[in-house]
Amino acid sequence: FGQNATSVAGWQFLVGCGAGAAMIPAQNLPMLWFPAAKRGFASGLPTAGVGVGLVLVGIGFPWLLGVEVHGLTGWRLAWLGIGGMLLTTALLAGLWLRESPQTQVRREDAREVLREWRIWHLCLVYLLFGLSYLSYVAFFGIVLSNQRYWLPEASGRAWALGGLLSISSGLLWGALSDRIGRRQAIGL
Repeated sequence: FGQNATSVAGWQFLVGCGAGAAMIPAQNLPMLWFPAAKRGFASGLPTAGVGVGLVLVGIGFPWLLGVEVHGLTGWRLAWLGIGGMLLTTALLAGLWLRESPQTQVRREDAREVLREWRIWHLCLVYLLFGLSYLSYVAFFGIVLSNQRYWLPEASGRAWALGGLLSISSGLLWGALSDRIGRRQAIGL
């Protein structure tokens, strides 16, 4: 519902905080339920879910761009759709997901982790990854439509294809990391 750049930036900041708050537990929760030798594959499960989401967005959003409901059109409807799906998913996750029996976190553990320089190094690496990844994501569709003159449906099919390929990629790379090690798989 943002009406200017400041309000949109503020809401987008909250979206980013929510994405981080959701993705980190989503990546790690499945791993805790699997034996150590299969945790890479388990961490690929959420990636497969992201791929399914990309397929749905790639197919559904071009259609949404031409729809109007109560004065809301295009991207506003798409964002409301995303928000509705996320709230529904959060509710279902809260009802169904459970912590692993091995998971016991103490406040002292969190403070200790924040004192580690390696954590801050990892944060910097993920910040740079996020900037590069999100820059690509943000401008991919714009370049396709404004510079390559693709119709929204064609752009959506490209997103859907990327999503389809990413469904298996997380599982394959996770399984590879189980075989050759996390460090080597990340390096590849």
